Amino acid sequence: MAILRLTMGQRLGLGFAAVIALLAVITGYSWHQMGELEDQLRNVVVENNRQLETVHRLKEAILAEEGYLLRLLLADQPAKAQALARQVDAAHRSIAQLGQQLGGVETAQAKAQLLQALAGYNAEVMQIRDMLDIQDRYGATTEVNIELRQQRAGVFTVLDHMLAERTAMAAHAVQQSTASVAAARYWLILLGAATALIALLTAWRSTRAVVRDIGLDLDAAVSLAADLAAGRLRLAMRRNAFPAGSMMDSLLAMRDRMMDDWRYRKTVAGAAAISGRDKLVDGRTRQLLVLVDGQRPLSTLIEVFGETAWPQLRELEALGFIERAEFAAVPLPPEPARPHEPVHEAAGLVAEAV
Repeated sequence: MAILRLTMGQRLGLGFAAVIALLAVITGYSWHQMGELEDQLRNVVVENNRQLETVHRLKEAILAEEGYLLRLLLADQPAKAQALARQVDAAHRSIAQLGQQLGGVETAQAKAQLLQALAGYNAEVMQIRDMLDIQDRYGATTEVNIELRQQRAGVFTVLDHMLAERTAMAAHAVQQSTASVAAARYWLILLGAATALIALLTAWRSTRAVVRDIGLDLDAAVSLAADLAAGRLRLAMRRNAFPAGSMMDSLLAMRDRMMDDWRYRKTVAGAAAISGRDKLVDGRTRQLLVLVDGQRPLSTLIEVFGETAWPQLRELEALGFIERAEFAAVPLPPEPARPHEPVHEAAGLVAEAV
């Protein structure tokens, strides 16, 4: 796959770009859903309340007009009758205006029903006014108590139906809002989980790549490098324990090359310590000092004396008996043929030292 050929930095960049893209999608989706919810809530809270208020005002105007008509029937003074007539006219204009407002926002069927009911009501009001103009108070009273109330009941029935529809629309809008919130929550959880998964996958792949390149972990690699710089060779570590080409493998390879390149030679004090009668060194340390000749590499000495040879050499160096020697390829004198197994070579060198 092409992604497997990308560098670790490119993989990190690609992974975090995907995370950022998903976060942008989450943000955009949340913004869009919040906008839709805002519109739905505005429709429920503002528009419905406005329409409900208009319906109630229309009912109040109709009842007020009916009350003014009844009072007009009982008016016994011309001035009072004229004032009541003006109130009837004002209520009638208010009814017409409110009816137009409701008709402009309702459905075609509801608008037609409302206009039909208001037309019958207005016709009955005009008939009562005509009766009052000809002083037919008895007929006008009958019309108000019977026909006008029937027409008013018809208008109220239509308005109550409109209120019921508005209530149903509000309930439906609330259901839609709830469904939108649930869907938004689901998608946000899904996208958030996808984002977290990509982030975790990116972190895992990056950590795996780092561990593969280093060989163990970064702290171990740093610790090994610090020990090598301080002269601690970590002889217990073997290269075959780490992937080839890893940082740990490279550090241990450098250690092995260093052991092959490092050579120690005796100082004047070291030579005197061997030839003198005072046993400044004894035992294995003396044997090791005997074999230090400036030609044998550190790896050979460790092969003969084991891993304890390295701290013993550092002790001899601290005592001033040996020192690092720059190795130059000096041909050694030919030796008799001997087995090449490490055990036999070690035995021969020990015997030589003794």
